[in-house]
Amino acid sequence: MQAVKNVDLFLSISKTIEDDLIKIGIKKSKIYHLPNTVEISKIREIYSSQKKPINKKMELITVARFAEKKKGYDLIPIVAQKLLENNIYFRWTIVGKNTKKLLNNNFISQNKKLFRIIENISNIDEKYYPHSRLIEKYVNSDLYVNLARIESFGITFVEAMTSGLPVISFNSKGANEIIVDNHNGYIIYSDNIDDLVKKIMNLSINKKEINILKANAYNSVEKYDLNLVSKKLLHIYKNINKQHLEKGKN
Repeated sequence: MQAVKNVDLFLSISKTIEDDLIKIGIKKSKIYHLPNTVEISKIREIYSSQKKPINKKMELITVARFAEKKKGYDLIPIVAQKLLENNIYFRWTIVGKNTKKLLNNNFISQNKKLFRIIENISNIDEKYYPHSRLIEKYVNSDLYVNLARIESFGITFVEAMTSGLPVISFNSKGANEIIVDNHNGYIIYSDNIDDLVKKIMNLSINKKEINILKANAYNSVEKYDLNLVSKKLLHIYKNINKQHLEKGKN
């Protein structure tokens, strides 16, 4: 703890992290909020060049590594089955490391046509994340579905929203700092799967509403731009260095 007291500044990616730092005794004056970022111009370039499809079915997408409970992957077959029972025509794209494990679930293995499972999209040949192929998946979807029970900061939410994609999520920390309910997506406050399913069902038949959400999502991510946040970080460092120089003179 003594080493922590000698630290000049702490960078917090979310209000949740800031609160945790304060709880362990860090002065608020030492904490600077800097969210995770995306290279907005890269995503927007691909977004503008893509011809937006008119989807006959509801195109859902989730991007996360396979961590069954933490990322809520155990809920996917439950949500999918309820959508199917209510005659919602959909396809669910799921991208992430080890997501093929989802095929161990009987419902998913028996209904493979409803899912497009992609183990991973690496980024070894491009300078910035996410990879162009993943951006294309976002752009061609209708709704990003987050079922995670724990999030410190949902960077995939920002990627999706920059691609003009609204996000639906339970009221988890991290998610509720990015998603503005009924504006750029939906927060399900009840933690009830049926409530989440009802929202997806309503959006599947209400194209006007989902188009409004898409536009709002697209326009609500500027504060997460890599270039903007990088400039803010440099400004913070300059101020810290200036304070050290002034202390040295005294």
